[in-house]
Amino acid sequence: MKSLLLVAIVVCLIPTRLEAQETLPKPTLSQALSLLQEDFFVPQAWAGVWEIDELVVTCNGDSTLEMFTELDTLCTNSLIEVGDDEFSFTCKGTVSDTQVSIVCTFVEQIFLGCTQDLSWELNATRNGETYVAVGTVSAKYAGPSCGELQDSCVEATTNGTRVGPEPNSCEGVPVEPTGWGTIKVRYGSDQ
Repeated sequence: MKSLLLVAIVVCLIPTRLEAQETLPKPTLSQALSLLQEDFFVPQAWAGVWEIDELVVTCNGDSTLEMFTELDTLCTNSLIEVGDDEFSFTCKGTVSDTQVSIVCTFVEQIFLGCTQDLSWELNATRNGETYVAVGTVSAKYAGPSCGELQDSCVEATTNGTRVGPEPNSCEGVPVEPTGWGTIKVRYGSDQ
């Protein structure tokens, strides 16, 4: 997942515009957490280097949409910010050193005569050096102009294992993991 901040989760193959039906946002746990409160910082209990395995499927289990493994570095007190202001989710939930439980909703008229209702639920449990997170995003469409837009649902299950402590030089570590090529371009490295 490209921005696995606390519990790496993800989901969303849900269209937000008719023309964008094939490319969907993937909200992360950190985005949901930042919606719960103005500023959210990574708790010390989550700090470290995590190896994550994620499986994204349709809610009915008919299709596997994505499977991957990657590393994610989380630094204590790193500010988690939402990178996409397109959605104005209303969220309720709780966050602790061991549990995350969040439900978010977002309703908008995507065009005249068609309303989109997004629902995003995330539950995660950290137990020592491991965590399991399950996120579900569903979209329902209502209105005479929705045409061929169909209700949809995606579920992501993430298993994480802490494989290293928080690095000594954690300050300045990007919150979102990025490929080395992107980092070199961004910071002008010739290495």
